[in-house]
Amino acid sequence: MAAANKGVQSKYRKMIKESGWDKYQLMPTIKGFDSIIESVLVADPDFSDLAALTKGIESGVLKFIKDVEVFLSKN
Repeated sequence: MAAANKGVQSKYRKMIKESGWDKYQLMPTIKGFDSIIESVLVADPDFSDLAALTKGIESGVLKFIKDVEVFLSKN
């Protein structure tokens, strides 16, 4: 998850940090990072099976989006 600018990034990073939400890796600072939180979509990607890899990435992205939407709706 990233933000449009450092001000927005700082706001959401603070919100996540203060809430204690630890479902995804929170970046230690906004300096030197574009992201706020990160997620590994496929832990052990198999590049020889692109269809399965694509499905795994899609599944990971959809779960990440849902988790973030649920968090934001509650905070």
